[in-house]
Amino acid sequence: MLRLHDIHIQRGALRVLEGASLFVGPGEKAGLAGVNGSGKTTLLQIVAGHLKPERGSVTRPKILAYLPQEPKLGREFDEQSTIRDVAVSGSPVAVLAKDLEAAERRLNDAEAEDLDLAVEHYGRLEERYRHEGGYRVEADAGVILNGLGMGYLEIDREVGTLSSGERTRLEMARVLMSKADLLLLDEPTNHLDERGVEWLMGYLAEVDAAVLLVSHDMRLLDGAISRVFEVDSVKHLVNQYKGTYSEYLEASEKDKATQRNRASASSPRSPGSRLRRTGSGEKPRRWRGARRSSIGGSLACGRACLISRGTRSRSASRYRRRPAAAGWWRRWTPSTKALGRITY
Repeated sequence: MLRLHDIHIQRGALRVLEGASLFVGPGEKAGLAGVNGSGKTTLLQIVAGHLKPERGSVTRPKILAYLPQEPKLGREFDEQSTIRDVAVSGSPVAVLAKDLEAAERRLNDAEAEDLDLAVEHYGRLEERYRHEGGYRVEADAGVILNGLGMGYLEIDREVGTLSSGERTRLEMARVLMSKADLLLLDEPTNHLDERGVEWLMGYLAEVDAAVLLVSHDMRLLDGAISRVFEVDSVKHLVNQYKGTYSEYLEASEKDKATQRNRASASSPRSPGSRLRRTGSGEKPRRWRGARRSSIGGSLACGRACLISRGTRSRSASRYRRRPAAAGWWRRWTPSTKALGRITY
């Protein structure tokens, strides 16, 4: 079970997550979506324990495996390590296999008086190793390597001879061999061909572990997941959608359209866009407010001028603009025709 509650984290001056929460149940397959830079990789790193949030709580299963976007082989491997060494090391019986090898050397070197104890110790370890599938681990590793497109390579081939893409797929095989309760996968299809993507899609759908993955491959997301968590780059929260990735895209677009409509309905209209209601078939007419004179701020027009269908009304013709030569204080004054022989 994975639970994140009220996660806050900032990278430099950038606020990445602010109150983010999510829940992934046992065996559930979920995807992480969001625009580039929204914080998907940061969220995976918090779940994996590679980053510590400033606020909030993280509840994670005991065994989890994390495949970063650019995976690297562990420090315990060198250029002479083989494909078998790396792939099998992800299995939970890898440590038990080393204990069994040590018990076998102790058995070979035991003196007569210690032989019975050495045999008993070796027998207990061997029984446990067999019960946990230790003798099938190499066969299981071969199935995963073949599914990821590495079946053409000898299992004893040294890691130093592999390409960067082959090393990435080998690290993915090690992660899938882990039998973890939770798999964290960041862009696992970057180095897979068509056949490898189809195999991984089927494997993730059937594996018992819970899965939280980031991918731009809709085939993988549609075929393997049942829930999508969207990292909101504006509010810095995590939104939840049930269903496949295609269903998430449809629901997300509807939510965004609803938000746009609400924002449009609540935004105030500009004064120039206010139209008087008109009857059927009549063009809308717009009212223009009276202009103010520069002298004392008094109304020069005295009433509003009705502008309709591009033609000036009779009342508007009473007020004409004075020529510029008459002086700036006389440019907007009542005409003598309208008010009599009044001059300034």
